[in-house]
Amino acid sequence: MERWRDADDRKALRILDSYVGSAKSGPATLSAEYLKAIACCETLPENQNGCDKTWVERSRRQFREHYAHAKQVR
Repeated sequence: MERWRDADDRKALRILDSYVGSAKSGPATLSAEYLKAIACCETLPENQNGCDKTWVERSRRQFREHYAHAKQVR
């Protein structure tokens, strides 16, 4: 299984590498309103250093467990 995944990953990386530098536009310009919203989110108490963020790992684990048992329906 690991070999298959590694080969798949390499194939995906080769595909992505072929698109590097082919973007038709430059970097995105972020509006002042968007930057203000980001600053607001970053200053929330739950986003500060030292704050309990164990819920993030629990959420990730539950997400992985949920989709590990998913079956494709046609």
